[in-house]
Amino acid sequence: QKYKEHVKLAKEKYEELKDRRERAKEVYEQQKDELKDRRARMQEICKETPEECTTKTAEFKVGAQEHLLKTQELISASLDKITNRVKDSKVLTEEEKTSALEQIAALEAKLAEEQKKLEALSADTSREEWNAAIREFKLMWTQVKQSEQRIVSTLISSKMGNLVEKHDEFYNSMLMRIDVLKSKGADTTSLEEIAADFREQLSDLSTDQKAAREAWSKATDRVALQQAKDAQQKVRDGMKDTKETLHKFVEEYKTLNKLAEATSPASVAPDEAVSPVPTENSSE
Repeated sequence: QKYKEHVKLAKEKYEELKDRRERAKEVYEQQKDELKDRRARMQEICKETPEECTTKTAEFKVGAQEHLLKTQELISASLDKITNRVKDSKVLTEEEKTSALEQIAALEAKLAEEQKKLEALSADTSREEWNAAIREFKLMWTQVKQSEQRIVSTLISSKMGNLVEKHDEFYNSMLMRIDVLKSKGADTTSLEEIAADFREQLSDLSTDQKAAREAWSKATDRVALQQAKDAQQKVRDGMKDTKETLHKFVEEYKTLNKLAEATSPASVAPDEAVSPVPTENSSE
């Protein structure tokens, strides 16, 4: 009961943070469009009536400052969301959780520092100072997005790693079913061949998963991130293959078990078969 309550609260918290991020994103997109229009109007006015350019430039700076602060709110909401996912994860080790939370804390500190710089900007701030502040802010946002992507990828990789490890249990279950049918005198050649295929696929899957985890740990730039994504996709494809093989085993087992039932009434129930392979969407 306590576990169910914890899961319920965790989901509610996640949805709350998700909604907050979505609202912040909507405001950000709206202001982004408005700022674009303001810039166009400012440039047009400065071209046609230079005497009004200073006033319009000052107004534009105020709008730009508001937009950057709203962007800061979006980043903050995004960091809160990822923090919640890390804390509630059931697949990350304590070491992985600590590392991820430390990364997030460092980004939050940087975000607070940049916010102070943005709040200090004014209409009197020089163009050079404005450009420098914007460059630093954009760089920080890029760092945040890259770090978030790595953390989320670690969550996915750890989750899939657990699923890969589960395959050993399925293989052992296959062997157990084969032994049961053998004890009834059934010909299990077809099942043994399927189990052998599954074992080979499992070996490849384990190798690919280790490679994917290593790739994610080294993903520090755009190229490396794409390589890690490709490696993870290879794991997903491998899991589709093992799932198909396991289902093939289940169907063959049911057929042979029915035949065995005809001559051995005390045998295992026909519907007692291997559990299906869990999918990537299985709960953490």
